[in-house]
Amino acid sequence: MRKILIIAVLCLCATSASAQEPTPAQPAAPDAKQAERDRKEREKQDAKAANDKAKQDATAAKEAERKAKEDAKAATSQPAGEKVALGNADQELTELDRDWTQAGVRGDASILERVLADDYSATNALGKTATKAEAIADLKSGTSKLDSNTADNYSVRMFGDTAVMTHDGVRAGQREGKAFSERYRSLHVFVKRGGRWQVVASQNITLPQQ
Repeated sequence: MRKILIIAVLCLCATSASAQEPTPAQPAAPDAKQAERDRKEREKQDAKAANDKAKQDATAAKEAERKAKEDAKAATSQPAGEKVALGNADQELTELDRDWTQAGVRGDASILERVLADDYSATNALGKTATKAEAIADLKSGTSKLDSNTADNYSVRMFGDTAVMTHDGVRAGQREGKAFSERYRSLHVFVKRGGRWQVVASQNITLPQQ
């Protein structure tokens, strides 16, 4: 009987100790809402990155197109300052110079008034200079009289509103009472002011007789 009681007591103690042992903690279930928020945030960031990349690609494409157009334009034109004008400006300046060459033949000072700028300066083959007023006065004096004056071999280079012209010519007439005939070469600088071309500088040299 005593043994039975001891065994019963031991069993009760073992059961009590077992009941007091803590139950292992279960891992917390993942927060489904937080996971969904994280997923949406990732999608938002990915969409923003894709949009930024698309904008960069579009900008790069436009820049490449602009560069291609500039390269094509440059390929079909001569370097700036070296272009020989072939358009309306070239024709206008050539006609203006042809009128100028006839001023001495006609004795028409109004042509010089129109073609020469107020700050015009000329230098002849002897190094003598003349202003617009002096050129007009010389024409009116009759000291020199041209019977003919024909220009050819024109070349015009454009620099915006400035043009540099060269041409050859043959003229004949009376100079200080003596007949002369000569071939010459001229260089003129034209400037466009107020929508009108005028000569601001010129130089003439006499070419050797052929």
